[in-house]
Amino acid sequence: MWRNDEMKLPDFGDIFSGNFFALGDEQIYLKEQNDINAEYGDVICVRKGLQYKHFGIYAGNGRVIHYSPGKTNKIIGFGSTIHEADMGEFMGDADRYHVCVFASEYGRPEEVNASEIDKLKTNFLGPLLAVPELIRKKTNEGKYHLYSPEETVARARSKIGEKSYNLFTHNCEHFALWCKTGIDESHQINHWKDILAVGMVAGIALYGGKRQMEKML
Repeated sequence: MWRNDEMKLPDFGDIFSGNFFALGDEQIYLKEQNDINAEYGDVICVRKGLQYKHFGIYAGNGRVIHYSPGKTNKIIGFGSTIHEADMGEFMGDADRYHVCVFASEYGRPEEVNASEIDKLKTNFLGPLLAVPELIRKKTNEGKYHLYSPEETVARARSKIGEKSYNLFTHNCEHFALWCKTGIDESHQINHWKDILAVGMVAGIALYGGKRQMEKML
């Protein structure tokens, strides 16, 4: 549960879905209907429209350490710095966040109560991207280490002030996953790279098959 006095008033969908409660003058938004709350040292993420997910490390007491330009700049990556902020800044216009759950072995973390969009992407594209994921697992399984909540937050704090943001090689997800697992990576970036790679292979195969057919004719 987190509080933000500046949060806009909910619509009727929020009220009837159980995601909003009024308590005095404060507005309390629940992350999900079953009220799964972030704990100290959790990796949390929030969806920014349909474009991407923003990641951070929950540092307790409604505070998050994340790679962001802060409240003054809405351009992705521009002026981004690793800093500690309140949940209001981390959430932005979103009304909920998700806690990432990590398995004992290397792999993409599971998001508690993932959105229907993410579930659809996983179910539809999962089989197509199985080979790249397997290769990545073999490459990283020896480097994978789950740090304790205390270690995770300490690692995040050790990077406060860093200004080396790069959308493709060192973004907010790279930072958050490094804090938790020791591996500097972004599954979002991996996902799009895998789609491009599979698409290129499929295109080359189709082109080669077409040329072969032309020769046979």
